[in-house]
Amino acid sequence: MSDENVRLERVEQALSSEMTAKVMALWQQENAIIENTDERLTEIRALAWNGENLVGVASIGVMEHKGIRKPLFILRALVSSRVRQQGPAYLLYRSVVEWVEERFDDGTDTRAIGVYVEVEAVHMPEYGDIPCTFSHTHSQQNRPVAFNLVNITDQGFPQFIYFFENASLFDEGPIPPETVERGELLAGATVDFCWKKLTSADQQQIIGLWLSHGMFTTKEACMERLPQVAATAREEGTVVAVASIFRAEHPISKVNLIGIRAFSSPDARGSFYATKLFHCVFDELNRTYKDDPELQHYHGMGMAVQNDRLSKSVVRPRGKSGQTCLAGYAKDRQFRVRYFDDAFVKMSNT
Repeated sequence: MSDENVRLERVEQALSSEMTAKVMALWQQENAIIENTDERLTEIRALAWNGENLVGVASIGVMEHKGIRKPLFILRALVSSRVRQQGPAYLLYRSVVEWVEERFDDGTDTRAIGVYVEVEAVHMPEYGDIPCTFSHTHSQQNRPVAFNLVNITDQGFPQFIYFFENASLFDEGPIPPETVERGELLAGATVDFCWKKLTSADQQQIIGLWLSHGMFTTKEACMERLPQVAATAREEGTVVAVASIFRAEHPISKVNLIGIRAFSSPDARGSFYATKLFHCVFDELNRTYKDDPELQHYHGMGMAVQNDRLSKSVVRPRGKSGQTCLAGYAKDRQFRVRYFDDAFVKMSNT
């Protein structure tokens, strides 16, 4: 059965008794374990058909996600084992995700700010490694709809979240699309990757920046941090911001992330340079991590929003491109993650 043989039907009204019987028969055929079937029946939002045969069901509920601390739509899809490898599940997920986002954007249903998916036990034998990110191109808009891994349960089930493009962490309902560009570097300013490449002159400038603005109080402490320096921002040749990398402590189970912290001169645009430095370092490590023995066991990079004032200004749970997203909280500060291209978690090690 090809995708062309699958017909999707959106469900906006209560199911008829005949349709309910067909759904129940599919659940029974697939030995589905559902705690409250009456409730689940009211949550069904899409059906997949092959001719007159029901081969898939998708439902949308609402859950308060403890790690994200916000409500999310929980998407559950079940397809007949006879066609599981042939596309209906993917079509159901794609259709329902886009539909609930449309309803969020037009104000019809703003109960949650994104969609949560957990790969359930019945599907685990089908997977070897689990991608840290999976996505599709929106059917009506030229942009990715990207689900990012936010946890792997103690039972070994991966959990993914897609945040709506216009969702806010602080306001209910959609907020206006981002129209302000992040900004370009000022004339005479540069951002450069420099991990393991610092010259003596670079080191002296960085130490001077740290000491003069109280980042460290001793030169010895500066020397301990220097091997972690991965990028610098300069204005007219003078270092005004520094990013260092380290093994991150974070809330995502069974994932290894490189943490990044940025320090800027009080006279520099701190949040602006922090973003530029993050992407500078990410782009370089993403390009080389598969060939670097020091980086091969990492899955991506993470960054904690460094203070309460900045955290309140970071209102969107996802970055503009959708590649960077909120993955939880570290010591009550937003923790954001961006995965390397084609990064996978080996489930045999979980």
